[in-house]
Amino acid sequence: MVPADGNESHFCVMHLQEPMAVTLSDIEVISCSAHRRAASSEIQRSINGRTAFLRRWRGTPYDKAERNCWWLASLAQAELFGRMLPAAVPALVADIRARAETMANHPARAEWREMPAPVDGALVLMGKVAGAETHCGVYLAQDGGLILHTDERHGVVLDPPLELAAAKRWRLTYLIPKVQ
Repeated sequence: MVPADGNESHFCVMHLQEPMAVTLSDIEVISCSAHRRAASSEIQRSINGRTAFLRRWRGTPYDKAERNCWWLASLAQAELFGRMLPAAVPALVADIRARAETMANHPARAEWREMPAPVDGALVLMGKVAGAETHCGVYLAQDGGLILHTDERHGVVLDPPLELAAAKRWRLTYLIPKVQ
């Protein structure tokens, strides 16, 4: 770019057809529009990735050994939000008390903080008593808010938080990483 008229705030942008005078504020608008398009494109990729993820896994039957709630929460956190959760010990699936104790006291829990209200991507711990949760899922801020989880009866499903809490009489705990 070169000054178009001697004024430092005007520049000449060379197009294939002819030069055009542009002010710095025009450049800021163009730049801002480009950032908006890039952000919009990123959001669209995220939505497309989420849609593909949900299409791929929704309805997948529950399997205690391989396709349980922690497996799904770990997969969703990794693929949709780029977060790694610790591997689950298979024996915890069968032992509900050990599972509740591990979910409450695992060292990785210190890396997450509780949120008073759900946010997109929050890890959701569910149980009848706070600190003794035995089930988990991931909160998705879409369609009014849904929890992605899996259970023996339904397989991989999306449920509204209030319906899920009421049906199971569960307390829902929303966690996000302390460092994002």
